[in-house]
Amino acid sequence: MAPKRKDGSGEELTGREKKKIKMTAARTIAVQPVKTVSFSENAVAGSSSRLAVNRDKLWLETHIWHAKRMKMENMWGYRLAVHPTEKSYRPSHRASVHGSIIHDASYHSVIELKGTEAILKRILDMSCDPNGPSPGSKRYTAGSRVLETYIYTQGSYPFGLISPITVIWKALPLNSASTADPSEEEGQQDVIPATVESKPAAPKRKRKGGKGKEKAENQEAPAYDPETIRVVWLMSHPSAYQDVLSSIQTSASLTLEAVRCENEGEEVEVEIADLRDEEEVVEDGPEMWLLRGSDVPSVISNISKMFNPGAGLLLEVNKLRAKRGHDPLNPTIKADDLMKRALVSVRIKICKRGALEDLAIIYKVADDEAKRWEKTLRNVRGVDEEETEEEIQLSEIVPPETSIIGYVTTGHFSLSQGQCFAIGAVPLQALLELQEQSEK
Repeated sequence: MAPKRKDGSGEELTGREKKKIKMTAARTIAVQPVKTVSFSENAVAGSSSRLAVNRDKLWLETHIWHAKRMKMENMWGYRLAVHPTEKSYRPSHRASVHGSIIHDASYHSVIELKGTEAILKRILDMSCDPNGPSPGSKRYTAGSRVLETYIYTQGSYPFGLISPITVIWKALPLNSASTADPSEEEGQQDVIPATVESKPAAPKRKRKGGKGKEKAENQEAPAYDPETIRVVWLMSHPSAYQDVLSSIQTSASLTLEAVRCENEGEEVEVEIADLRDEEEVVEDGPEMWLLRGSDVPSVISNISKMFNPGAGLLLEVNKLRAKRGHDPLNPTIKADDLMKRALVSVRIKICKRGALEDLAIIYKVADDEAKRWEKTLRNVRGVDEEETEEEIQLSEIVPPETSIIGYVTTGHFSLSQGQCFAIGAVPLQALLELQEQSEK
């Protein structure tokens, strides 16, 4: 509705009058005084209390994004996301198949070592898992790959497992000496050296451009220098940070002492920097150890055929220790005790429907019950088939506590596999007994 005149005549305003009214209103808004805002004592006290609450925990850089979408909890001195507030199984599965999923792991603790490359290799070899690649291998020292391994209390392998760690070597500049040690076994080279002997390229592989550039011909690769100052980072879970740091410090002290004796008192130094913010130390678990690595199936197959599997296991462990220059296990450790405290990881297969969660109990069954289960599951055609009376009767049997042999460490329904996927840990001795039971 068009505006009218205020004199009561009812006539509409002209364009010039409308423009004059708008200009008057704009000048009125421009000359209005600025209002002062005052904060009450309660508001200031509330802000101070919120700051005091946040002093005992740290926020990640992605905290605001996670706080809007996730359930947050205080863990290890950080405010971390536990699970989403909404079910997002389909988008997560679609992202894992066709794209990628990002996890903010910046709450992990980081330890920085700085020293000569030869000494850093000796320090890491004293604490890291010998049943796997060495942290000092040239495939990792180049800085183009990271090593996922385990760290133990210094000199206590296979006991004293602390936690998994990630070893990252800081790459050298391109114009520095090569980090490839010619004394190591040959393998695939992951980084292009700075200066290599070049040959005229074939016409079909000739790259476009580069006109006027000089070709590096008949240049020799620089020699390996073990005295090069290097930097290596060790990433570990914050709950195990203190134990990891203690193991590295002990290994560094023993290594430096050995180097001084070898070089007649020559001073050598290694810098250990603490790059963490906060940590929460947890108590150590029982004195158990985990048999892991790519050779585990062959080791189990070999010792299962022996009259005394414990003696064979002790022999295999000493071989792994000798691989990294460690002395054999203390003679006070008996082969039977080593066998009783050995754990192995197992993959659990679900025969029909169902899903296993973390810390689910793993039982062993008697011979007659195992035969009944085997006979019943032999006739199963699919997971969607209805349960028979025999399956219902067997599922209602409550096993005694003495039949517990292990627990599920990771279990959930896998969207990519379309079924439950679970990994557990059981004693090695119990696994050998189950193999004997299956052969009966």
